[in-house]
Amino acid sequence: MQLAALVDGELVGCIDLYNYDPIHRRAEVGIGVERSCRRKGYATAMLLELDKLCARQLHLHQLYCDVVTSNTVSCHLFERCGYRQIGVMQEWVVVNDEYRDVLRFQKILNND
Repeated sequence: MQLAALVDGELVGCIDLYNYDPIHRRAEVGIGVERSCRRKGYATAMLLELDKLCARQLHLHQLYCDVVTSNTVSCHLFERCGYRQIGVMQEWVVVNDEYRDVLRFQKILNND
């Protein structure tokens, strides 16, 4: 499932769920914001709205994401939105011909 974020009819970003697991009621989150729209609160707003949608309508119990350690802006974003770092996957991805570590973040949703 992918959702687009529009402001005054202009695309500012998108957020999607993948690796959906209905048995264990969880999904992975991916987010992207147009370069010119970054650092304006759009990513935070999208994540918080996604939390509500996932808890209330999809009845998910948890969301998670993987972030390359060098992407400190995304790490802070997920932490600010209530995600907790739960692990490190060493040399998990290749970026510019170098292996990079990835942090896994998780958020347990409030289904009230």
